[in-house]
Amino acid sequence: MEEYYAEDLQGYYKHIQMGLPALYYNGRDNPKDLAPWIEYFVRIMALAYEKVANLSIKFATTPSDPRILSLEPKEKTLLRFLIERNRPTKPKEIAELFQVKPITITKWSTTWLDKGIIEGASGNKRITSYRIGEAYKDITLNDLGYKKD
Repeated sequence: MEEYYAEDLQGYYKHIQMGLPALYYNGRDNPKDLAPWIEYFVRIMALAYEKVANLSIKFATTPSDPRILSLEPKEKTLLRFLIERNRPTKPKEIAELFQVKPITITKWSTTWLDKGIIEGASGNKRITSYRIGEAYKDITLNDLGYKKD
């Protein structure tokens, strides 16, 4: 709940003050109405618990396939891209997806090839295009957490 208080410090201090005088002996020692603080506190508590509930739902629907759980976000993006394209893809096209230079994709692809995420689709010595690796061919967009529109 602290993050909500931090985002609304002015509201926090306004409600905790409860309209009482700043000085203890001028009436602050005997607050008659705690409602402003209690209402604020309960509202913030509801927001915090709603966030927890939404996170619970998110984690409950998170893929449980160990192959997907081990993927980094960039790798999930790559798989989604390759699944949607459904054809061999050149490093230049992948570079455009990630907004990097093709040489960067060449470096990243070494890891992706080792993990089996991608495999060469053309070329023996020098790969000129990639496709989804054998270990990931059965993965769908739903498995990755993307709903088909």
